[in-house]
Amino acid sequence: MRGGYGARRERRIIIRAGFAAEGGNAAVQPREPANTPQGMLQCRGRRPGRNGLAMALCIVVVFGAGLRAYALDFQSLWTDEISSLMITDPTLPFRQFWDRVLTDTHPPIYYLVLRWSSSAFGQSEIVARAPSVLFGILTVCVAAILPGASLSCSSRVAFPLLLAVSPGAVWYAREARSYALLLLLSTLIVVACIRLLRCMPAEGRAARGPLTMLSVAALLASFTHYFGFLLTMAAFFACFLLVDSRHRGVVILSGCGAVALFMPWVVYHSRFITSEQASWIGELSIAASIDWFKHLAFGGTASLLVFIGLAIAVLVTGGWRNGVARNSTIGACALLCLLTLRGYDFASHANPDKPQYDRRSSGHICDCR
Repeated sequence: MRGGYGARRERRIIIRAGFAAEGGNAAVQPREPANTPQGMLQCRGRRPGRNGLAMALCIVVVFGAGLRAYALDFQSLWTDEISSLMITDPTLPFRQFWDRVLTDTHPPIYYLVLRWSSSAFGQSEIVARAPSVLFGILTVCVAAILPGASLSCSSRVAFPLLLAVSPGAVWYAREARSYALLLLLSTLIVVACIRLLRCMPAEGRAARGPLTMLSVAALLASFTHYFGFLLTMAAFFACFLLVDSRHRGVVILSGCGAVALFMPWVVYHSRFITSEQASWIGELSIAASIDWFKHLAFGGTASLLVFIGLAIAVLVTGGWRNGVARNSTIGACALLCLLTLRGYDFASHANPDKPQYDRRSSGHICDCR
């Protein structure tokens, strides 16, 4: 009798200990991966949900591709596009082509791509804009594929959808200019930052891939447009602030490497351009920057209100605690935007030959020629 009573009492103690451990979040239940946000396991665990997510992403990519490729020659080439084609004229020897690149205000990567395209396929309106269309479609693909488990299901659909229908993204993907390539590389930088922040708390080795992607995309963006360098510095600084203190040294080393590789070009290029050519940066207030961003990203107040509603819905379904966490996707992207805008504001006020005019009244930002 005593043995049976003792065994039953021991079983009751074990059961109570199990309930206590479960309530205290002990290792009774399977542990979720460190880089998987709340709600993502449910999305991955259901086969129909995963197929539905893949179908939604495919529809978004196809829709975005249609917006960028439809009636590509509807409008004739405008001044900046003609300038791009003059610089990349395939009949010119490479030395003369390079001299024209050096007298332009932008780094050379896009011009190298457009020169190769012009040499292979000619310089018609469709051919001249085709690389930008490709970069625009790849931007939507990157937003749809690369985030992976770093974002929730709703965010994985919302991110490429917003890029697919963004007026500025569609507009620049239909021009023979470097901005579509810059947007592609900027999207890679943002995705790399998100994945890096998801990996850093517990999986140092898994962070090597996102850190490598961030470094490569940052260097290419810098050599595409000088604003890409501003985004590069903002990305590394944001990662430095948000990652675990044990990994900040790696982020600093990667950021310093990007600067060390890009600054020789800045010094070299500065020998061939004048301060008047650099005056296009101009003075741009924070309010004018926000107005221009709203115009490019949303096209108007109505679209902005729809976006705010969708953002609130995504935030509510994803959990507000996750949204306000220190290393959350929302917080990281907001910090990245603010740091980039502050970098532009600093560059604008550091220019001694900035023109004094208000772009809010002119309706658009400088030509960036």
